[in-house]
Amino acid sequence: MTQKSVCMMAVCTAVVLLAALGVEAGSAPATLFAKEAELASGFGGRTRAIVGADVDGDGVTDVVVASVVGLMWIRLADAGTQAEVVPILSDNNVVGVAAGDLDGDGDVDLVVGIGVAVGWLENLGSVFSPLQTFNASFGATVALEVVDIDGDGELDVVAGASDPIAAVFFNAGSGSSWSQATVSTSIRISALKVADLNNDGDVDLFAALGTDDGVQAWLNNGDGSTWTSVNVASGLNLVTAVSSGDLDADGFVDLVSGSFISAQILLHTNVDGSATVWNTSVIEPSAFGSVGLRVTDVDGDGDSDVVLFREVTTGLAWLENVAGDGSVWSSTVVRQDVTVSAMNLVDVDGHGGLDIVFGTKLDNGYIGSFLNKQPAASQSALLNAAFLHGQTAERTEFVVDLAFADGTPAMYPMPASQVSVLFTPAVTDLMTLIVSGSPTQVVISVQFTVAQAYSMDISLFGEELPGSPFSVVVDVDCPPGFKVAGSQCVACEEGTYGRNVTSTVTECTQCPGLTNAPEASSSWRNCTCVVGTWLTSRGHRANAPCESCPRGATCLGGLSHPQSLPGFYEHPAGSGRFLECTRAGCLGNGRCRDGYTGFLCGTCQNGFYSLSDTECATCPKSANSVFVSGMAILIVVASLGGLFVAWSVTRVTKVNEAYTLACSGSVTSEQRARQLLLVLFRQRTLPVSLGMIVVAFQVVDILGSANFAWDSASSAVLSIFGAFSVNPQLVAAECAVATYHTLYVVSVATPIAMLGIALLVNLALRLAAHFVHIPLFGGTGQIPLRSLVDSVIFTLAPVLYIPIARAALALFDCVILPDGSIVLDSDVGVKCFDAKWWRIFPLGIVAIFGFVLGLPLYFAMMLVRKRTVLFELTTTLRFGSLYRNFRRHHYYGEVLSLCKRLAIVVVTTFLSRQQLVQIALLFGIFVAALYFVGTRQPYYFPLYNDLDVRLSVVLCAILLIGTGAYAERSSGTPTTAFSVATIVAVVSLVAVACHGFGRDVYLLWCERNATYVAAAHRRILFAKTMDTEMMDVADDDGLHNAAHAFLHAFETATSIVADKGGRADASDFIALDMPGGLELDNI
Repeated sequence: MTQKSVCMMAVCTAVVLLAALGVEAGSAPATLFAKEAELASGFGGRTRAIVGADVDGDGVTDVVVASVVGLMWIRLADAGTQAEVVPILSDNNVVGVAAGDLDGDGDVDLVVGIGVAVGWLENLGSVFSPLQTFNASFGATVALEVVDIDGDGELDVVAGASDPIAAVFFNAGSGSSWSQATVSTSIRISALKVADLNNDGDVDLFAALGTDDGVQAWLNNGDGSTWTSVNVASGLNLVTAVSSGDLDADGFVDLVSGSFISAQILLHTNVDGSATVWNTSVIEPSAFGSVGLRVTDVDGDGDSDVVLFREVTTGLAWLENVAGDGSVWSSTVVRQDVTVSAMNLVDVDGHGGLDIVFGTKLDNGYIGSFLNKQPAASQSALLNAAFLHGQTAERTEFVVDLAFADGTPAMYPMPASQVSVLFTPAVTDLMTLIVSGSPTQVVISVQFTVAQAYSMDISLFGEELPGSPFSVVVDVDCPPGFKVAGSQCVACEEGTYGRNVTSTVTECTQCPGLTNAPEASSSWRNCTCVVGTWLTSRGHRANAPCESCPRGATCLGGLSHPQSLPGFYEHPAGSGRFLECTRAGCLGNGRCRDGYTGFLCGTCQNGFYSLSDTECATCPKSANSVFVSGMAILIVVASLGGLFVAWSVTRVTKVNEAYTLACSGSVTSEQRARQLLLVLFRQRTLPVSLGMIVVAFQVVDILGSANFAWDSASSAVLSIFGAFSVNPQLVAAECAVATYHTLYVVSVATPIAMLGIALLVNLALRLAAHFVHIPLFGGTGQIPLRSLVDSVIFTLAPVLYIPIARAALALFDCVILPDGSIVLDSDVGVKCFDAKWWRIFPLGIVAIFGFVLGLPLYFAMMLVRKRTVLFELTTTLRFGSLYRNFRRHHYYGEVLSLCKRLAIVVVTTFLSRQQLVQIALLFGIFVAALYFVGTRQPYYFPLYNDLDVRLSVVLCAILLIGTGAYAERSSGTPTTAFSVATIVAVVSLVAVACHGFGRDVYLLWCERNATYVAAAHRRILFAKTMDTEMMDVADDDGLHNAAHAFLHAFETATSIVADKGGRADASDFIALDMPGGLELDNI
């Protein structure tokens, strides 16, 4: 309601005093605070501290007072009236008090400073426990706060003393035990408060430094273990008071301080929200003696004002933030000539607004209150003629007081029925009533709807008042959220707001970009984000637009913070920075799937194991049995491999027979024997295609484990090939062993142990062959030990190279997470460079230098040393299995193949988070290998060149599908096409592998039956190629004749083979007498 006043004298039965007083609807009268009310008095002396708390749990906020006579509880009834005063503690050394539920039992406990001690009193219902001390010699306490400092859900205690010291007492839980952490011991503190100064979600401290003449802040690192000290202001003069609030409407917490000596109230603005840069300005230059400050919205206009008290001059006052941004201030006195020693803002009447509760320094103990009914600033007008004002925005009340001519109030009642009020033009919404408790006061309440001039006739007891009719001028005075349209108020449209609208304002203010506000909004605070946008980490500020939702999050609009999408995790909390999870455990909105835990949900919980780099799986019920069974299967496989190698090695005895034959005959016989030696050397004992297929399957497992955003169906299909990688996780080894570090030892040792088992099988057969005849393995006793060892390494180690390399290198693939921790890329729950990591470091080094790098170096060194005598008997006996399958000029083929595998492992291990670079390098490796094999044909046996090319083509296709899946990872389109393509590629791979293996086994059978020899096949291909190329050579009779002569001689020499369609046996090759006929490579 609007409030005006008018005074006039007229003689009727008595003299009538007319006053028009108005208040906003639902608000208090002219002053923002109701008449002072006494809460307690006569308790004995100076008040030192006041705190509001519902001590008895009745829903009404009570007042707890610390004074020179002790601690007392003022129990309040409804509407802020005293019910009783209850003494809590009688001790004249009580210097401070704070309240909070310290033991988590649902009631309010008290923290007190007594002398130099700090402790707490447990609320036991109707009484409090004896003092439970935190620190018996803390210091003369000047400030106490109860707040959760370390974010553990328990309320801690912050205390400051002038000795000097500032400290935190951490609550271990339910108030059972406490630990002190000192924040500062170098600054004298006169007031200490808490607030989140840098908007990082935790509680910081700030203090007035008293005789150290400044304001200081301490920024919390998150759990209160360390603090960053920031100087807010210095060079001030005896700063005794400090408080916080957003005083410039920029969304950041600012500080206000008061100086006792320099007579100033200062505003310290938080420039960028980091709480490290502050600007200081004067908002009240004449506040001498200020010792207490509180920041609150006094007048209910949406901005922060300041309430202060002084021990000298004016006792209580408040500073209005006129413009709302801290630039213009207006001072209003609440009460003068009172020596206030303590003050706090407490909602004592339960109306939602903060009321002033104060205690005095003198007066033998006095606690009073001013109830704040939160009106906007009111106006009043005093008229001694017939002229009044009203407004359209709210009801206007005219109060008629009866008084005698000398001003003495009349003592007889004035019935409302004897008051006649008539407005012209007519007003329909008009009420006349008697004020409760004052029968001689009449209130005329009217609601004007049209802004214009009115006349008001007032008659009492049928007699018109002298001066009546009175002129009433009604102005358009729109409330916040409305604008002026002609003579009426119209609500601000959606997306706009109106604040402090006057009759000259006809438009509302547009909300900032990407924000919206409901109709009739009264403040920029009503402008909130539209769906799909957010406030950013700077918070809700005036004129600040919202921004598009960050990647990895969904934004609901309003004032809500973005929520992480599945697959993403916000770090740090509240930062608006969303990180992509390395594993599939992030459900979104900061939650992890069942089985995942830790930072970025990257660690498998107990009862789960790492099925892959990105997936945790449930441990089987009999994990130990599954693990032992898996190891047993690998032992069997290794033993079978050893038997195959031993059987293959026994074939060397035939080479010895050929050599003996050569030495016992003529030159021709020797030449034929050498031919037989090479034919037998080139003969295969095992299907080489099997090793090529296993390696291809291992590469498929690598591609399936890469972070290419494979869909679930594709991952399931590709994971099948993990069985060929000797991965202990396929048998849930992590569930059977204690830690990842033990698992690493198992992962590295298992493939090496398989080699060892195969070697032991060969050694056992060799030893047994000296004593008994063993069918199929009788020749092992004739093989030199070094040749036997090399045969096992040359045959089986290349097949196990990828598993060992992947396992060994994983220990050194460390990444730095956004929280600063250094962890394994393959398991972010395992830290690098800690004591456990260093314990297995030697094993990793030995595995890398002894096998991963040592194996290709050993192969290369042996080949280089023997490159001139590769086909001598002694060389083939020991090293033949290393280059038997490659052409003479490509004897180093196995070394190149190992280097290719090492490059694949290195790229996929160390570039797993740089997918584009990883994909480019993998394509380079695959295409280079494909080009080399396709053009150079390094394998001696044509089948293997064809099989290698086909396998490489399918691997390129799978990599291409993975590239497409990664490119479409964020598109939200269905992944069925990629799933189907993956299945087709895998089926193609299996078909190529089966065809190649079947063809290989068939040709091996033909070789055993003397119906196929690779050399004959190659010579026929050569003859056909030369014959075809001669058709395109220039017409030169001499050249053609020479070529035909060569082909005639070549065909004559190979007539036996040609007649058999490329099939021959050893006798055929012994019959070939042409020079250089040992191998086609020599021609």
